[in-house]
Amino acid sequence: MFRLAAGVAAWENSLAELRSRRTASRIWRRDPTLWKSSAEHRKIIENALGWLDVAAGMQGRVEEIDSWCREVADVPNAVLCGMGGSSLAPEVFASTFQRAGRPRLVVLDSTSPEQVRAVRARIDPARTIFLIASKSGSTLETRTHERYFREEAESATGSAAAAAKRFVAITDPGSPLDRLASEERFSKVFRNPPDIGGRYSALSCFGLVPAALCGADISKMLSRARGAMAACREERNNPGVELGAALGALARIGRDKLTIVCSPAFAMFGTWLEQLVAESTGKEGRGIVPVEGERLGEPEIYGNDRFFVYERLRGDSDGSAEEKLDTLAAAGHPVAAFSSNDRYDLAARMFVWEFAVAVAGSLLGIDAFDQPNVQESKDNTAAVLEEFVRTGRLPAGKAGRTEGRLELSGPTLSDFLRSARSGRDYLSLQIYAERDAENEAIVAALREELRASTSCATTVGFGPRFLHSTGQLHKGGPDEGLFLQFVAPGELDVAIPGAAYGFAVFLEAQAIGDARALVSRKRRFLNVRFPGTSADGLRELARRAAEACEESK
Repeated sequence: MFRLAAGVAAWENSLAELRSRRTASRIWRRDPTLWKSSAEHRKIIENALGWLDVAAGMQGRVEEIDSWCREVADVPNAVLCGMGGSSLAPEVFASTFQRAGRPRLVVLDSTSPEQVRAVRARIDPARTIFLIASKSGSTLETRTHERYFREEAESATGSAAAAAKRFVAITDPGSPLDRLASEERFSKVFRNPPDIGGRYSALSCFGLVPAALCGADISKMLSRARGAMAACREERNNPGVELGAALGALARIGRDKLTIVCSPAFAMFGTWLEQLVAESTGKEGRGIVPVEGERLGEPEIYGNDRFFVYERLRGDSDGSAEEKLDTLAAAGHPVAAFSSNDRYDLAARMFVWEFAVAVAGSLLGIDAFDQPNVQESKDNTAAVLEEFVRTGRLPAGKAGRTEGRLELSGPTLSDFLRSARSGRDYLSLQIYAERDAENEAIVAALREELRASTSCATTVGFGPRFLHSTGQLHKGGPDEGLFLQFVAPGELDVAIPGAAYGFAVFLEAQAIGDARALVSRKRRFLNVRFPGTSADGLRELARRAAEACEESK
């Protein structure tokens, strides 16, 4: 249901534009000129549209996946090591479908030594399945996790051969990970169709293998997705086109802060949507900023840059959220709400959103399938690590100041917040620390304080996880972000087998690498470092931010 208030005319005009261009049928014909016409972009797009019919193609692999899951059904734990598209859909499926009596899936997409230790403490490596998931097969975080857990498994089982039997790869055919899995005799390799980008891979092996492991009926998931495929073939009453028209039209009139609200059963769905929207649209100085996990407030605290979208499961509705959304719609903010009949409809919603974001990309005039700015932070990180190996220390930052126990490089907190433009900018909290319940609660309260003070949208990303999710938008999207980078590697490091540095140095190198990319684009940026535990540091940041908010009023 769409209640778009003043944006309804823009939506209707965009719908008419899309229909006149026969957008739906051209997408299904895999026509790259819907997005870009250059040879470089055509090559990228033509090799990225396998998601359109993957739900049909994967039906033939259901028995292969289910058979393997039956073989390992008595294993108590599974750890999935992956980043971005390789980890976000599995995390959604684990939170939605996890059944008792099936391996409990834990997703590791962090280089925080605190988080690595926390995962290690939860498992017995001799009785754990390790899913190593990477499309390219060369993702540095994932390869590092694989080395760490393989050494732990060898120690626990007593031999390299026994440890290798605990490992399973999900990757593209012929990738470095595919070769490694063959050389090291992993117990299983799931080779994925190579013409699917990471953020569009939820209904391929990258999402279905972990979902089945948790106990989901993946045949039913694929059936629901095929129903959405059929609906998205129509030129009229096409759910993907209608949603994509709203996303693109509202972004073009300044409503580019897509605020995602989910009912409790779909709580993790927003994190998957965040990557899909940010990485697909944030480029060439344009983009849609997904705002995930921000608590709803009263209409007067929002500027005219919001579009609220609600994904709910029938019978699982959050009455408070629905009441607040009704109030927001009555106050003139555009709102769209979508209902699913049961948890398996999540697969259909995923396909509709994939189609919609592709449609929105065509309206915004960008290639929805490339990620031109992602590699820069990776290259910067590699350079920082090379310097550490050569010199034994990380590069020194600019001379900064202290506020309490916080070490700041950049403006003061109050000056940083004063630069925020209400109704236009967003505050991005980039937390290089453990992502656990305590830290998430502290950050949730902090973002409410910042929103109340600045009237700006707030986003949160735990590093390096967000680099594979919203990092493209931060560098390639509109210059509307204020980036507050908080780094707390913790007091105890964890060694990385075969490396001259541990996870703490790796985490800090990633923060430095991304900071360099943001500063090179003259983004508004503030680095905050804390030498102790992440929870203590975040509490200190929250206190200092509250004081800065008072000063900036």
